[in-house]
Amino acid sequence: MSLHDTWQIYLATDTLLATVRRASMVQWKTAMDVYLGSDSHDPDYVIRGDYFEKNVNIYQGAQQAALVTRQDTFADIFRDRHNFGVTIYAGVDIALIFALIVIMDEIYIDENLELAFAPYDTGGVYVYPI
Repeated sequence: MSLHDTWQIYLATDTLLATVRRASMVQWKTAMDVYLGSDSHDPDYVIRGDYFEKNVNIYQGAQQAALVTRQDTFADIFRDRHNFGVTIYAGVDIALIFALIVIMDEIYIDENLELAFAPYDTGGVYVYPI
């Protein structure tokens, strides 16, 4: 697990896109809240599911925004490859969804803490732990 419970996602222009927080300190399943721009009382997106069971849903309010399924094979584990199936629904920020996938992958799979100490570039969108 990551040492951090909060991450910030920035655009290449140094504009804050989102803040991501674990929904609770102790989790058995994936539960993260995403706040666009500055924090508000209610998250703009919620992430729920089980990353280890290869199925995570991302909701924008009550509507499903994206579905992320891990499609790793036995050989992929040894090659340190990560394969995903991603369904992103109309009107959803694609860069945000991919930045969320990077965060989940670093927290739940890689556990190498690379993200904990350095920004991660997802192609013009940068992820920083705070």
